[in-house]
Amino acid sequence: VYSIPQTIIETISNPTEINESLGSHFANISSSENYTQEFKLYKTTKETTQIQFDTPNTQPLNEPFKLTEFENILHPSKNSAPGEDTIPYELYKHLPDTEKQKLVNFFNFLWSNHIFPDQWRNAHVIPIPKPNKPPTNINSYRPISLTITLCKLMEKMVKNRLMHFLNTNNVIVNYQYGFQKAKSTLDPLTHLEYAIRDTIIKADYLIVVFLDIEKAYDMVWAHGLLQELFDLGLRGNLPIFIQNFLSNRTLQVKIANFISTKYKLENGLPQGSIISVVLFLIAINKMFSKCDKTINQIFCDDGAFWSQHHLLDVAERSIQDTLNHLTQWSKETGLKFSVQKSTYCIFTHRKTQNLTLKLYNTDLPRSYQVKYLGMTFDHRLNWTKHIRILKEKCQKD
Repeated sequence: VYSIPQTIIETISNPTEINESLGSHFANISSSENYTQEFKLYKTTKETTQIQFDTPNTQPLNEPFKLTEFENILHPSKNSAPGEDTIPYELYKHLPDTEKQKLVNFFNFLWSNHIFPDQWRNAHVIPIPKPNKPPTNINSYRPISLTITLCKLMEKMVKNRLMHFLNTNNVIVNYQYGFQKAKSTLDPLTHLEYAIRDTIIKADYLIVVFLDIEKAYDMVWAHGLLQELFDLGLRGNLPIFIQNFLSNRTLQVKIANFISTKYKLENGLPQGSIISVVLFLIAINKMFSKCDKTINQIFCDDGAFWSQHHLLDVAERSIQDTLNHLTQWSKETGLKFSVQKSTYCIFTHRKTQNLTLKLYNTDLPRSYQVKYLGMTFDHRLNWTKHIRILKEKCQKD
């Protein structure tokens, strides 16, 4: 999508003004002002200690890139929209091996000297309309970042090395199903459906909390993420590349032939970037690390956890214990759960009552039907709502 209605902001119709308004809006989403005062003080204190990645390190993931490694990521690359360089993957695919080797040498020069070109820090952002949102509302658009193709190619090689390290060392928790090999949404959906069915058969109660993280990618704290990499034992070229990738980032909104001025991003990961997904998985990897009284699962930024018991108050205490741990985790990472969009549902065929479940000292709302990873679960698991939605969708198509 390279254009949006001129009525995106009701009082603005000039394309240049629309671009600038969107640029300012997207930059404000990642502003440190969105953090709580408590976390801002915590953040300032932690950032006084600089993270040192430049100690001598001989890990294989820090070795120079090879031509075969470059070709392995180049050929499968689909022709996605390029950034401000306007150069597609296809051009690099048709280079002779001698020229590809020159590119690899260039990457290795940057890699070993810890250089990150300033042009790579800037992203051309395309505002994509969110489904079923009013196009005249500035909040109805998601920023998709388009970066320099050379940067994306280097990101792909770094991402592969980082993923190999994470998989080899079993770093990512086994209940994270997003962007993991041989895993899909079917896994968490099946686990939840089984738990609900087991609850109904045993005449138990199952309390499930569905979590929504506010501005998930936009508010990732770079220093905290880098500390996680340091704690994993990463040193040398790879974490330094990520450190450079996360620092001094800017964006420019691009609509058709109009482009905004540059806006600085204080926090977050660029949505649409090659390596952002893996970095986000690391950022939230410890979310449930101290929550051993509930069954927990995550699909990217969609979290859910539950407790099953014959006594409702026993299950409720386990749920509240996890909510307390999540509140503390939030205070240490800056990532915040939306109390309005998060919800709980009690699955059972028995009589129930509303619970007092607190997140940030605020009552969580109760739902009787919840849409989770594309499927609608009702509290009695009769699928009536889900089937009706499917029927309506089929009739529209």
